Amino acid sequence: MNSCGREGRPDMYGLGIRLGIYFQWFGEILVEFFDDADVADIRLLGLLLSGAIVLALLVEIVNRNLQAADIYIMLQLAGGSYIFLIPIYIWKTLTCCDRKWDPLKWTREPHVPVYGVSTMIVMVIISSLQLWLFSTYIPTRGHQCEYYGFFFTKIKLDNVGFIVVNIILHIIVILVCVGIVLSYTGFWERQFRIRRHRRRKKHRTRQPEQDTQERIARRERARQEQKDLLRTMRSISNLVVYGLHITAIELTIKWNQFENVDGVNTSGQTIPLLVSLGILIRLIVSHYAVQGDGTSTSAGSRPRPGGSGGGGSNRHDQAPAPAQDSTPQMGDLDEFIAGITLDNVSAYFAHGSEAYWYARTAIQRREAAEEAAARARLAARGVFPRPARIYSRGVEIVQEV
Repeated sequence: MNSCGREGRPDMYGLGIRLGIYFQWFGEILVEFFDDADVADIRLLGLLLSGAIVLALLVEIVNRNLQAADIYIMLQLAGGSYIFLIPIYIWKTLTCCDRKWDPLKWTREPHVPVYGVSTMIVMVIISSLQLWLFSTYIPTRGHQCEYYGFFFTKIKLDNVGFIVVNIILHIIVILVCVGIVLSYTGFWERQFRIRRHRRRKKHRTRQPEQDTQERIARRERARQEQKDLLRTMRSISNLVVYGLHITAIELTIKWNQFENVDGVNTSGQTIPLLVSLGILIRLIVSHYAVQGDGTSTSAGSRPRPGGSGGGGSNRHDQAPAPAQDSTPQMGDLDEFIAGITLDNVSAYFAHGSEAYWYARTAIQRREAAEEAAARARLAARGVFPRPARIYSRGVEIVQEV
């Protein structure tokens, strides 16, 4: 114990660096709570901070300038931006990946494949370093000094149970990340062919227009309540994970009695602190500025196709831009029809109504775009689907799949 140093690394995880990372995590929570579409700054900041920590950690590991607790703390800081995803994927597993109960479905955040792949790569590197730490470094060299970690209580880093749990956890994380990256390339589409069988149309008795509109309104309210419930659950989950993770890092530093890591006295700590604080302030100010202008729209309130204007409304009220209310753009319906297919479109709209045909056209456009993208991915890999042969009344019809 006397030969084990207790001097911390303020240049690696000093107070300024930790606060900058904590501000970035808090910004991600605010982005998800505000449900803003402009999330590029805060997401990119998290990716860059994690990448910088991993790069610095690799350099110090090669130079052998770190102790087991130093590596453990830095990996906790590097992976903090992605630990919020663990409860979400646990929830998706419990709901059998039902899209209706997917919290990620009800957000306005654009999904960029390049950012997603970069995030998965960083997560795989972090989890690989965690595996190396607990399977190789601590059992061979880390047990020489008595360092502590956090597992809902104070626990030694060389505790066998703690090591086994971390190894299993990070193996699962690596497998999940690899599976998500393969889904971006269309691997699962080639391995598992999903055939959709359309249900036979059922003849419905015509209902009065007022009853139909009330039924649609009830479904819209139920959909909005479901969206609000999932967003509230995700916000609570993020706050709990945020508090636990910060507590784990700060208690780990305290239990190991590291010195010189509780002050902001170097430029290396000031820069990430000010950058994160500036982006966080910009996020809050821009959100409330947009709210004040009245230009922000909610992600859960879908535009209703075909407008529902009343017959006895005032002529002066209908004067401004009547064409925009009665004829929505097809691009605006992409968010409106999320989760709706040709099989269940009649459950959301009265069969044969104007809203029904708008939604049906938008769904057909979406499915055609998805099929074209899937064929393009297969063609890029040199895989061409075999044509389907259909026999009808003795005539062979060749149809491209």
